[in-house]
Amino acid sequence: MPNRLFFLVALLVVCHRYYTVMNFGNCFQQVQK
Repeated sequence: MPNRLFFLVALLVVCHRYYTVMNFGNCFQQVQK
């Protein structure tokens, strides 16, 4: 399993924990910055 894939999954988990589903888009934008 690629390390990059695991890293992306970890980011998604963190976003889901700290943001609601409605704010998921905003979280993703902040991660890309």
